[in-house]
Amino acid sequence: MRARLAESLLARPLDLATSLSARTYAADGRVVLEVHDAFRPAVAGTIALETAGGAAAAGSTSDAPDLVCDVQAIGPALFGGATWRELWWAGAVQERREGAVATADTMFATTVPPWSRYWSMANSASGVMPAGWKSRTRSISGSIFSGVMVRS
Repeated sequence: MRARLAESLLARPLDLATSLSARTYAADGRVVLEVHDAFRPAVAGTIALETAGGAAAAGSTSDAPDLVCDVQAIGPALFGGATWRELWWAGAVQERREGAVATADTMFATTVPPWSRYWSMANSASGVMPAGWKSRTRSISGSIFSGVMVRS
């Protein structure tokens, strides 16, 4: 068996409103997200996210969505692993209101990359983390995720 080093961070919000409300935001704004989840339909819904002064309030709404996506797109945006523009460009997000992608990008902007402290023993034949590497974690309420390694 050969050791393979890789970074990974998998996030799947279990409660959209709680997950979106738990982080801080770079700019004030409002965006309405219509989120689909075929695996766990109870997670799906239309959520209004409003941010002010870095804090957020999110909750269900009957307003028309600005952005439409699958729940799989929320994790990367939530943790800062991908921008809304990157997700839109990849076809993972549909923009229903012109400028909504730019608004979401401004609100979700971060300079801190996602990270996790969990080192998977499956990544190493010896089960020991390679020298010069460390594992980290960052948790946001209402989300589940697994690990990422970073070079120290």
